[in-house]
Amino acid sequence: MARNALLIGPRTGDLQGVGNDVQAMATALRAWDFGVTPCVGDDATRAGILAAYEQLIAEAEPDDAIVVFYSGHGGYCLPPEHERTASLPSRIQFIVPSDFDESQPGDFRGITDLELSGLLARLTERTRNVTVVLDCCHAAHMSRDPDRTVKALSVPASYALLSAHLDRVGRQDPDLRRRLAPEGNRDAVRVVACAPEQSAYEYAVAEGRSMGMLTEALTGALTEARDGGRTVSWATVVERVRSQVLTIMPTQRPEVEGPAQRLLFERTETDTVATLAVSAEGSRLRLAGALLLGVRPGDEFVVMPPDSTGPDERTKLGDVQVEKIVDGAAWGRFRPRQPDTAVPLGACAHRSRMAAPALPVRVPASDPRSADLVRAMGAATLVRVAEPDERADVEVRIDEAGALTVHDRVGPLHPASPPTRPGSRGWCRTSSAWPRRTCCAAWRRSRAAASPRRWRSSSGWSAAARRIRPRRTARSTWTSRST
Repeated sequence: MARNALLIGPRTGDLQGVGNDVQAMATALRAWDFGVTPCVGDDATRAGILAAYEQLIAEAEPDDAIVVFYSGHGGYCLPPEHERTASLPSRIQFIVPSDFDESQPGDFRGITDLELSGLLARLTERTRNVTVVLDCCHAAHMSRDPDRTVKALSVPASYALLSAHLDRVGRQDPDLRRRLAPEGNRDAVRVVACAPEQSAYEYAVAEGRSMGMLTEALTGALTEARDGGRTVSWATVVERVRSQVLTIMPTQRPEVEGPAQRLLFERTETDTVATLAVSAEGSRLRLAGALLLGVRPGDEFVVMPPDSTGPDERTKLGDVQVEKIVDGAAWGRFRPRQPDTAVPLGACAHRSRMAAPALPVRVPASDPRSADLVRAMGAATLVRVAEPDERADVEVRIDEAGALTVHDRVGPLHPASPPTRPGSRGWCRTSSAWPRRTCCAAWRRSRAAASPRRWRSSSGWSAAARRIRPRRTARSTWTSRST
């Protein structure tokens, strides 16, 4: 049984991090014993990508583990409304090879979702252990933040050009659409950068170095799982990735589709509820691998005996609420169901409640006038003072007159609060009002992450969310229904 990966990374438009994405994914997969075939630069043309994919299919054997990774731009086309049919969807989507700008009538150089779905269907006929990772989106909007680039073409493609291309594809393979399962490819795990109506981003991770947000988080989680010897599912890994990406960009929510309960790069599936190994030290419990699951202080777990198949209030050993995360493990005080209950070897913890993430906020800690504000934030549950070396997209500024203003990465979110004497009742009221207001914004952000369709339309979004929220976008259907 071999392990092979095709890593596709055409650098087009204003994307700067595609090469870094491919390199990071190659490093992560080699640690999992994958042989890696890069398709980048001048090789990542339409013909080059299709040839590399065809070779991958030809060489695949039953039970081989295969990964197809794409980082780059996505594109789209909007057919005229009167010409939209079941065979011609309302939005045609494609990936963007390096020679896409050379497209001309009769020679479209993109690769449509239909073609990619057909390739994936043929690949899973050879082996049923396939993982597809897509760090792209299909949007027509720009980010206001110069350090964050939307991974989509800024304008739609020509409908006439693309329609003629799909006609040729249909004539060459009349049975292509019939072979595609309506519910999606059941033999391929698909990890995608964002929900259908969202944008995916690359951003500057260091001076002069950019990466896709999905790729950075996913390669880190894969490395962490490998180094820690953890047997985890794709659902568990993407939960960790999602938490990390949402912390940076609350409007980009990575998703996993297909058989997400499979163990990494295997066909074996796990229980639907991720568990953590539990060990006791006195009255405190240690939950190993908590960081990989995105566990944070305030999360609650049910502690079950080793032979349990899931959480059960009748047979649980007790509960634990996470107080802190140390070296990747969660710690909390054990609350036993019965007095003197011991925690046996092999006990496991099932998460029963997830706390909303606290939003890190930069505060001028050296300014004595911010002391009341720091104390007020300390009492809040959804905001906290950012650590000195931590990334924080929101900060509080105090001008020479003592006026307080909250800024995001674009600019101020409100008029400066009138200055009052530090330590006075008025100053305390001013200092405490903003944490309460930001708590509401952070709470809405966490609710939007948990139920994006319901909360994204809410009129209660904070000014900060409105500033960085991209307009409606879409992701390729070859990662969802068509795959």
